[in-house]
Amino acid sequence: MEIHLNGFPDIWNFYAKEDISEDLAMELIRKKAPKENESFSFQMKKEEIDPTINLKAVFFFDYSEESNALVYRGHDF
Repeated sequence: MEIHLNGFPDIWNFYAKEDISEDLAMELIRKKAPKENESFSFQMKKEEIDPTINLKAVFFFDYSEESNALVYRGHDF
């Protein structure tokens, strides 16, 4: 199954203490996904967030049957 990042690493890097590469982002998403063909969301852990940023990020991924892929749809804080 494919994963369409659509800028996810850039948004993650804004919030995180450490930058994430596309390969690490794919690995993270595969670990967080409950099932390959299900939409899901997850929140960054407190220890992952840059202490200078006073927001908590939640990331949303939708499953697209058309492309058989998890697609990053955005975030909220």
